[in-house]
Amino acid sequence: MSPQQDLSSIEEELERKLEGSLREIDLGPVPLRRSTKSNSFPIMLILVGVFVLVLFFTFFRFIGSIFGSGGKSPQTTQVPILETLPEFTNKPFLDIDGTTAPNTELQLVVNEKEESTVTADSSGDFTFKKVVLTEGENGIVVVVKNADKAAEKLESKEQVVTLDTVAPSLTYQQQEEATSETYTLTGQTDADELYVNNTLMASRNADGTFSVMLPLSEGANTFELKALDKAGNTTSKTFVITYKGNKGTGTPVNTSTPKSSVTKQASTNTPVKPVATATPKPPVDTPIPPTKTPNYYIMTPKND
Repeated sequence: MSPQQDLSSIEEELERKLEGSLREIDLGPVPLRRSTKSNSFPIMLILVGVFVLVLFFTFFRFIGSIFGSGGKSPQTTQVPILETLPEFTNKPFLDIDGTTAPNTELQLVVNEKEESTVTADSSGDFTFKKVVLTEGENGIVVVVKNADKAAEKLESKEQVVTLDTVAPSLTYQQQEEATSETYTLTGQTDADELYVNNTLMASRNADGTFSVMLPLSEGANTFELKALDKAGNTTSKTFVITYKGNKGTGTPVNTSTPKSSVTKQASTNTPVKPVATATPKPPVDTPIPPTKTPNYYIMTPKND
């Protein structure tokens, strides 16, 4: 009830009491010679006293309605407002912050189940610490506790937080050796993001399959695949692809000779002639040393 309604009801009650008091006063017959001034003085005194009492009573009721019991401000009809909560998380505990009217007692409700209670501070701020979440969706609402049942229910807007503690799946097909400077890696994942050596892949198919071309340098090439979901769960896998390159051994033996040419030479029984080498001419008076026969042959590819 508002202070104005309190004042009106008090005035009506005082008027009824005053009328009853006046009816109880029996002045008796008044002589004509008695002064009317002396008769009206007690009535005026009673009216003034009643008026002063009404003022005091109204004043104290008004002060009490403002400050409440214990000198606290009254609880206003302010709906609690929650700070934005994450849609997904992999942590089973969560702090919930918000604001409302100062000194308001609040009830936390998670999935329609009443949990802990807190009281907002003098600034209207409040915090529910380490709220326990269950795997899956958690509907979170904060309700004003002990509010007037006849009034509209005061509660915050519901926010849903999904607890996901399962790591994403990640599979791929990979060879240990490659014969070219690029290698196409294929695989599948149910993660929301996929990284190759900390570089985010731009696109994947709707079913989670992916294909990425990896550049290779000569030797061992190490790659790391990391799948990341919305809750922050990760799955990482590391693999190595070796690229030997196209190196030849050079002289004295040319190992790049195609097997087909060697096989054909053997089948036709064609002897492989040694390569002629130039021998420097010795001085006239120097005896000529005996010529040595080479102990290796250089294979030359044969063009068909």
